[in-house]
Amino acid sequence: MNDVLVSVIIPVYNAEKYLAECIESVVNQTEQSWQLILVNDGSVDLSDSICQSYAEKDSRICYIKQENAGVSAARNAGIEKASGKWITFLDADDTLSQDALSLPTFSEQNVQMIMGGHSNIIDGLSFDKKSISITAKAMQLCILDIVSFKKQYPETSMIGVYNHWSVWGRFFLTSIIKENGICFSKDIRLGEDLLFCMEYYNNINSVALNYSKIYFYRPNEASVSRTFQKSRVNNTVLLTEELKKHVKENGLKKAYYRFVVNRVAKCCFDYYANPKCNLSKQEKIESLENMCGGAVINEAIMKAPYTHLAPGKKDSVLYAVVLAALKRGKYNSALKLAEMAK
Repeated sequence: MNDVLVSVIIPVYNAEKYLAECIESVVNQTEQSWQLILVNDGSVDLSDSICQSYAEKDSRICYIKQENAGVSAARNAGIEKASGKWITFLDADDTLSQDALSLPTFSEQNVQMIMGGHSNIIDGLSFDKKSISITAKAMQLCILDIVSFKKQYPETSMIGVYNHWSVWGRFFLTSIIKENGICFSKDIRLGEDLLFCMEYYNNINSVALNYSKIYFYRPNEASVSRTFQKSRVNNTVLLTEELKKHVKENGLKKAYYRFVVNRVAKCCFDYYANPKCNLSKQEKIESLENMCGGAVINEAIMKAPYTHLAPGKKDSVLYAVVLAALKRGKYNSALKLAEMAK
């Protein structure tokens, strides 16, 4: 490690529309002790030339090109090249506030993770979305030991449905990541961020919460989480099984059960009830039954509470009704509810 404060890792895939704006938000930081790692994951648009242009102008910018292997592989490649004390992740269509990389300088020496606030970007304008912002309420900066953090914020320990799963807006100590071999799973396409954070939590003692809006997120309708995915069911099974390995505290179990049920319900709404799903009615029922019959998911369904299963009162009620059907093994009813909600 050298004296670089923060390594910023940006996975790039066909991101020409917003990429320059994203890179500029790093270049124009108040804190200038940074390393920017651009990982081009097989882009076929103008992303390559944009990355090349910036890398040629600034020696602090490291440019990596690889064949398309997914965001996890891109981030892992960035981690290998990281030389900063801290690592933070930035998506290629998002931006940082001008003082974002200064946040670690305000933290005490014993802090091992920093979580900042964010705003959404719509048509170039940002606005606060308080329901998913991490805040320390009365304090600008709140430092908690990891046990207290998980106890006080079980829904924001990256398991709750009210908190975004992503690794962006956070600062991770590079030494902890590399010494413990923490990386992104290449087998999971939706929720790999969550697994990364949960593994990181299990290797640290303290977390700093800061509600300053340091990250500006642009909702992307083409993202994996928002598009029809044939692998959603298998991904849900893998994700929930891997997550269970990291849920060691009793206080997190209720949040974990809610999370699992939420993911299963999302399969009903976004996969089985999607017009693009080419499974027959009977195949859908059998697939849902097989998924819910697995030991890990079945345990979550049977133990999950009916409350706070989804953001918003309407969705929460709908998810609770679906959960009631799943608890009783009424898979056909659960699918009918999902189809009616479309």
